[in-house]
This record gives sequence, C-alpha cells and structure tokens, in this order.
Amino acid sequence: MLRILSILVLGLLAGCMSTEEQLAVLQENNAISATPSTSPGFDYTVLIRNLRPLGVDPTLRADRERIVAGYLGAKCPTPTIVDETELTTNQPMLSKSSKDYAVRVACARS
Repeated sequence: MLRILSILVLGLLAGCMSTEEQLAVLQENNAISATPSTSPGFDYTVLIRNLRPLGVDPTLRADRERIVAGYLGAKCPTPTIVDETELTTNQPMLSKSSKDYAVRVACARS
C-alpha cells in the first residue's frame, strides 16, 4: 500500500521534478544505463526506460537531452544526440504501452 501511495505522489509531482531528481529515480529503478560505443559516429548508447508512474517520462527530446547530459556528466561534458530509437514496451500497471529510448550520443572533442 505504501508503494502505491508513493507512486501516486511521485506521479503528481512529475512536473515538479528536477533533472537530478529524475536521474535519482531512474538510477534507483535500474532504468538508465550507458554503454561505450565501438562504432564510429557516437561515443555512448544510453538506454532510458519510461517510468511515467514514477515521474519520469522521457518522451520529450529536451528531457532526454537533459537526462543524458546529467547521467554522463564528466565522461561527456557536451553530449549531442546523433540518433535514437523508440522502444515500445508494456508497463504492467498501465493499460497502454510506453516508449523507452536508446539514445546514441557523441561527445565533443577538444
């Protein structure tokens, strides 16, 4: 019951969450990861799960850009999204599918 209440409260506060808070939710739920690329053209692939019930809905590109920049931090101080793939998933607590994202990121070279 407490978990359901937490989900509802976080859902209501979704619009008020900072990027740092969104990152904390993603990391706590193992919903974000970065893999170094072995292909030319980009440096990392960042997988971002849609945790809409918990206040993280990466459907807006600007939100994905902030999430990626915050997650990669010093490893990639000025990331540029060069490609992304929408991954349709089903969430057990929702009646509709949602979109997760595989985001390919290039880091600026100095």
